[in-house]
Amino acid sequence: MKIPLKWVKVVGLALSLPSLIFVCAWTIFHFVDEKVITRGVGITILLAIVLNTLVMMVVYALKNRSKD
Repeated sequence: MKIPLKWVKVVGLALSLPSLIFVCAWTIFHFVDEKVITRGVGITILLAIVLNTLVMMVVYALKNRSKD
């Protein structure tokens, strides 16, 4: 199955989202266990990273919606 070029960025971000969440959560909670950052700061950073990725997916999709 070939993905149209205009959707490559969106599909790439969608496919990498689960691993991004896992790696970020593991790293952040490791920092929390080592008391480098507090739990609230860690959760805020994790949510910011995930929400930023979702927003980028929507922006790329809307920007490339009308391209042929």
